[in-house]
This record gives sequence, structure tokens and C-alpha cells, in this order.
Amino acid sequence: VKLAKAVLSGGRASLKERTFEVDAVDLQNGSIQLSRDAKGALSPLALLRETKKGKAPAKASKETAAAPFRYKVKNVSGTGLNITFTDRMKEDSPSFNLRKLHFSLANITGPRLLPIPFKIAAGYGKKGNLSASGTVNPVPLKFKGNITLRGIPLADFDAYLPDNLNITLADGTLDTKLAVNLAQAKGSMTGSFRGGIAVRSFYSLDA
Repeated sequence: VKLAKAVLSGGRASLKERTFEVDAVDLQNGSIQLSRDAKGALSPLALLRETKKGKAPAKASKETAAAPFRYKVKNVSGTGLNITFTDRMKEDSPSFNLRKLHFSLANITGPRLLPIPFKIAAGYGKKGNLSASGTVNPVPLKFKGNITLRGIPLADFDAYLPDNLNITLADGTLDTKLAVNLAQAKGSMTGSFRGGIAVRSFYSLDA
């Protein structure tokens, strides 16, 4: 991860009230390299130590139990970010590039997590672009918003076709505008999609 500039503004904390609040975090002009190795481990998650199971900590008494530390970040934004993801789990290690990504998140709270409004826009590859906006709730996972893709090259995703499908994606682009509503319940995702998909200049070869 490389960042030209990171700015934190309007911070305040109270140990007595066990609160921490930040008005804004702004990330500018950076590059982020992400990857998945041949075993399926994602970076930077692979750098984290595995949590060892041990004895459960003793429960604190009512007299000694402290209220959880509460935090709130009013706004997190980023501009001019370039992100590359390389998937080494697939043959030829396909890479995906997001250019000049802009994003904003609002009202990030904890330990009680509330829905987070977000906006994101970026260029993809040489001519494609994508944008999304809506709300996301991390736990349990809920997503409601709109997603727009323009000029996304299909050939970039040839490595993800089923092994028993004997074709190669040689050319074509994907355009789509979707309204998405997803929610996680009992370990599975449910939801709905509404919108349209257009495939242009499609061209495939027999494998």
C-alpha cells in the first residue's frame, strides 16, 4: 500500500465516557496491490496470525465490567487510488485494475454497527468504468444499492468459466445497471436483482 497523503481531522476522545470520534479521514493518490495465492489465501489477510483457541476468559463481575469503548467516524473518503488484484489461484494469474478510484463512506460506528452509506466510482482496465452507491451493513451482511458497469471487457474473466465449457472469451464488453438488495441470514445470502444487461461485440473461440 502506498499513499501520497492521508489526513485525519476533527478527532476527539473521552476516557471517562469511553468514546472516540473522528470527523473525517481522507486518503489521496495511492496504489494498493492485492492478491490471492495458489492456496486461496487473500492478502493482506494472509499476514494475520491465526487465532489459537484457548480457555474462555473469566466473566467479569457486574462491579468490574466496563462499558465497551464506542467509536464513530463521520466520513471516510478516498480519491485518485489505483488498485490491482492478481489471482494466482487461476491459470496465467489474471489481474484486474481499478483506476482513479473515488469513494466515500459515512457514519461508521462501533461496537454496534449501523448501515453505512457509500459511494464508489472508478475506471476499469483501459476503457471500462464502474460505479456503485447505497448502504451496507457489515454484520449481519446487508447490501442495498445500485451498481453500474460500462465497457467491462469479458475476456478478462475467461479464467473463471467452468472447466467443462469448451470456449474461450476472445472479445466483447459488458454494460449493466442493477438495483441490488442482499441480506445474509443463517449463513446464506438471499435477495433480489432488478435491471438490465447488455453484451456488445461478443466473440468466442472453441477451446
